[in-house]
Amino acid sequence: PAPAAIMSEDGESLMSSIIKEVSVLKDRLKIKDEDEIYNPFEGIQKSEVLQECKKFNDSKFVTQQPRRCCIIITQLLFLVHHGEVFTERETTEVFFGVTKLFQSKNAQLRRMMYLFIKHLAEITREEEVIIVVASLVKDMTSNDPLNKANSIRVLSRIVTGGLLGNIEKYITQAIVAKDPMVASAALVAGLTWLPKNREIVTRWGSQVSAAVSTCDDMVQYHALALLYEMRKSDKLAVSKIITKHARGVPFSTLGACLLVQFTKTLLLSQSTSQESIVTACYDYLDACMRHQSEFVIYEAARAVCELQGIVPDTKLRTAVTVLHMFLTSIKPTLRFAAVRCLNKVAMRAPQEVVKCNDDMESLIVDGNRSIATLAITTLLKTGNEASIERLMKQISTFMGDIPDEFKVVVVEAIQALCIKYPRKHPLLLSFLSFSLRDEGSATYKKAIVDAIIYVMQQLPQCRDSALLHLCEFIEDCEFVDLSVSVLGVLGREVPRTAQPSKYIRFIFNRVILEKPMVRAAAVTNLAKLGLAVPTLATSIVALLRRCLLDDDDEVRDRATMYIQLLNQKVASSKTGAGADAIAPEDKLQDCYERVLPFSISRLARSLEAYKLAPTDGPLTIDSLPVVEEVVSPRKKSDDDDDDVADDDANKALSDAGATAAQEAHALYNIAEFASFGALIKSTKPQPLGEAEAEYVVQCTTHVFASHVVFQFDIRNTVEDQLLEDVWVDCDVTSGEEQWQLDDEPIHIKAPAAAFGKRAVSYTALARNADIVVSEPSTLEACLHFVLKDVDPEDGTVDEFAEGENEEWDLEPITVSPITFMVPAAVEQFDRVWTSLGDSAETSRAKFNLDVPDIATTLAKVIAASGMAPCEGSHMPDDGARAHMFMLSGVYCGKSKVLVRAQLLVGAQKGGVGGALKVMVRATGSGVAELVMNHLTPR
Repeated sequence: PAPAAIMSEDGESLMSSIIKEVSVLKDRLKIKDEDEIYNPFEGIQKSEVLQECKKFNDSKFVTQQPRRCCIIITQLLFLVHHGEVFTERETTEVFFGVTKLFQSKNAQLRRMMYLFIKHLAEITREEEVIIVVASLVKDMTSNDPLNKANSIRVLSRIVTGGLLGNIEKYITQAIVAKDPMVASAALVAGLTWLPKNREIVTRWGSQVSAAVSTCDDMVQYHALALLYEMRKSDKLAVSKIITKHARGVPFSTLGACLLVQFTKTLLLSQSTSQESIVTACYDYLDACMRHQSEFVIYEAARAVCELQGIVPDTKLRTAVTVLHMFLTSIKPTLRFAAVRCLNKVAMRAPQEVVKCNDDMESLIVDGNRSIATLAITTLLKTGNEASIERLMKQISTFMGDIPDEFKVVVVEAIQALCIKYPRKHPLLLSFLSFSLRDEGSATYKKAIVDAIIYVMQQLPQCRDSALLHLCEFIEDCEFVDLSVSVLGVLGREVPRTAQPSKYIRFIFNRVILEKPMVRAAAVTNLAKLGLAVPTLATSIVALLRRCLLDDDDEVRDRATMYIQLLNQKVASSKTGAGADAIAPEDKLQDCYERVLPFSISRLARSLEAYKLAPTDGPLTIDSLPVVEEVVSPRKKSDDDDDDVADDDANKALSDAGATAAQEAHALYNIAEFASFGALIKSTKPQPLGEAEAEYVVQCTTHVFASHVVFQFDIRNTVEDQLLEDVWVDCDVTSGEEQWQLDDEPIHIKAPAAAFGKRAVSYTALARNADIVVSEPSTLEACLHFVLKDVDPEDGTVDEFAEGENEEWDLEPITVSPITFMVPAAVEQFDRVWTSLGDSAETSRAKFNLDVPDIATTLAKVIAASGMAPCEGSHMPDDGARAHMFMLSGVYCGKSKVLVRAQLLVGAQKGGVGGALKVMVRATGSGVAELVMNHLTPR
């Protein structure tokens, strides 16, 4: 017992001494309990660090205390990264002080110095930065690979223009250097220089091509990236890179992945018609799907899936089979990548993914909730109607454990499922309603609300249940914007239900319990209900009177206006008098029901166009320029949940609007076009030759009231040629009656078209604005330019060379009658159709057509008309045998045109073929007949 007691006492004394030492260290380092990370630079002052920097001027200090110099540079970097502002004088002193560190041979100090110079160069004046270039060039030509690589990286940040030409020789030597660190640094520097110094960097093609053939993985990767960036504007050169290296050098994992991406980009561009190139690309993707690296296999399979619709179905099935194997991988990253890719494939081709369902179901219980979510949403897209209930039960078990962005994916999949299997909508809507009661962000709740609204619009039989779900949601909704949005839906949809009165209490509760914005929205939508359902008007007036004492001005004002409006409605219904019997000053209802003749987005773009070229007189609806209405040609189908396609479509539409505004602004700034007036329409660019030609030209047609301007975008693909005084001559060969040939054409020449750079020239022709164009006009186009040779070594042109006048024949330009038609959709088509009435010219006809299906033929008819579909009539129901659609447009900026038509399948004898019944109304003489002649797809 005694020895044990002694050991126990010794152990206790040892433990107590350790605790004391730890407490002493803790006090000495001043580490608090809540601080897990100790920052040695916290609290440092800029003045102290700048004082320390003066020691760099002491050569003994620099050579004998490199560690202390590293600490000072680290403190400087700490201050810079934390937003400390240096004056111009302080920056200059620090920069020159750091340059004195070139005296040291210490490797660690050299690396810190390079890092600091690279960061400080961005806030230092250019004339001061140049001083350090000589020292960096000296290091670049040294025998130390580390200094050589680091100096090249720093030079890429501070050298541009003429200085780059001085050190070009050393960079090209570094690209083919035996040391991979040096070669990789030079290639990355080339990528940095390329955007602003393309002419110089593109001269390194032979050295970069040689670097692609090296054995080092990183050098090969960087060389391939630079080679592609140098030649990506030339699709033929890109195809040569792919076909050459795909069957030549055995690429590393990174290089192979990069080449797969280039192959996908080339196939997506659809710029090559050579079957041999396309075949070589497909063969390379097939070979990559048998690569030894899983990364390359996945990248190739994903590329094929993203080429869906372009690649043959057999290639897509091979890619799906490869991804199917990854579903059972032990690596979570591979499982996640595979199921995410298959999820996207299932959006467009669910039948191809059905064979993966068995392995996909095993992923529902995967420990990674992201994988489980993607698996369940993929199964929802590919499963059958009988499996829906089982899948919904499995979803509910983990819905609360996944982040909101994955919940949105589930909601979108359920939305698509409702449309695909309408009989299951009670179950699916109940699940969405239950999800609304859970905690979640505004984005998640909005996705659910949007899904319920969309299903209600597509399936009218579920309107009542969907509206009740929305009513329950706003009873306890914390998001003001969502409450206002749902109230708007109730005001629009409730009058269409069998019992509108049962929804009044849900709307009026918002007047009592909510914030001012919601109360105002509730008042408006109560009034909408009273105006749409006259039997409820008296009761709603009584409810609105309670709002006259509301604390918010907006609520009181709305209530006052709508009470007056509803009283008019009640009075007119009791007396049987129409609106004309009411006093003019009381015609609030007429003002309320009057709508804009176009959408709000189109009004905004019309105002933007008006700002560019204002007209004389007051600003009215009629004085606004007519702008093109861009409608996304989405079809109501199972693919409506393709969020990727939606994002691309929305981006394309916004980009199209921005591009049109930029082009109009550019045209208005040209003095020769100043008298043309407002721009009526701009067409899409049309190629006037092959994409692989030496000179690639695209033509955009801009229509004005009495002129047509042809904009030619010219790209020179010949590296050793410079084109000057570039213009296009247009000679009318048919349809002469629509042009004023006595007026001389206006040519705006492009000063120069250098290799790889865009040049723009314009040709303007006067047209006969008084006639209605009935037949297309053809113009022969010829490119004129002065050709000068470019020195391939330094990219310069002999300034004394006169050059040679050359011509290059282009494909003819066709100006059809539809070129002058602006697609402009209208709101409330029936009202506008009636308002035109007898004052418009009317034309009726029936055509027999070959109608394989409604959707395909409808798209062709709309394209042939050049007009915009109205009220969503461009989206037919699946399997429909007949479809009504409405089109609207403005011809030559002045004649309104409306089309009401019906497509029929099997309308001819024997139930085959199809028919198109058309009725056209137009305000201009001869316009209706013109539109009728161009409605049938050709």
